[in-house]
Amino acid sequence: MKKINRRFVTGFLLTSILIVVLLAPFASTHPDGLESVAEKTGLSKFDRGTLIKAIFPDYEATFVRNPWLSTVISGIVGIFATFALASGLYLILTRRKDGTRILR
Repeated sequence: MKKINRRFVTGFLLTSILIVVLLAPFASTHPDGLESVAEKTGLSKFDRGTLIKAIFPDYEATFVRNPWLSTVISGIVGIFATFALASGLYLILTRRKDGTRILR
């Protein structure tokens, strides 16, 4: 990876973490948009749960008692999970058959 790309990625990750840490206290305790609409329209009564158990249900790390820290931890894990997924897709989608990369 080029030096400029490393700086950009590092800066992006650090900025994302800073935003999570600073804005976590302001996270809403109300249901998100999809949950709210389901409740208003009566569709929530058909909820059968999820196929996979959530790692951080309702954006909280259940093993931490402090609500702010719980939200921060789940946010940071979410940042790194998204980054890992995007990086993996980049590596898969930019590879040519001869092993070289389309984008460098």
